[in-house]
Amino acid sequence: MTLSLPREPGIPWFPQEAPKHVEQLDSALDAVGPAVEAVCSAICRRSDGSEQAAVDDLRIALTEGITNVIEHAYASERGHPVSVALWFDGGAATVCILDEGGPLPQSIIEVLRETVVDLQEPGDDPVSGDGVLLGPDLAVAIDELPEGGWGWMLIRQSVDRIHYRRADNRNHLFLQKRLVAIP
Repeated sequence: MTLSLPREPGIPWFPQEAPKHVEQLDSALDAVGPAVEAVCSAICRRSDGSEQAAVDDLRIALTEGITNVIEHAYASERGHPVSVALWFDGGAATVCILDEGGPLPQSIIEVLRETVVDLQEPGDDPVSGDGVLLGPDLAVAIDELPEGGWGWMLIRQSVDRIHYRRADNRNHLFLQKRLVAIP
């Protein structure tokens, strides 16, 4: 899959340059670990070593995010593309998990809508291609999580920012984690 990302001029932390690292993997669970480790290694190569806790948090979010793509967007079917792109900007690492699988389930979108800190525009619908931006204050009550929503809770607790967008029949899940020691 060619990595083609939509422009997001309204999101200040959206990467505006080409990714510094891209991993392409097949939709197989045994490919998740090596891809996540390659991305985390790329982060560590830019770090002074003091950011290990932040890298570990991002490792959790990436593992869960990619696993969700394989199990849910692709129904555990092998042979489908998943891309993970990495950018560095302003002391943060931003990753995008990109897939061509089914869209985020409506039950998850509803929970996100109810807990969203900032919606791009009033009335935006992530399923039709508009984005949902989740800031650091997202709090979802455990009893409000839909079936399978535990992974979203893990991802949310592991990163500082999340942005999901469905565009061009692709899912774009952006995760950002602050890494102060990285220029």
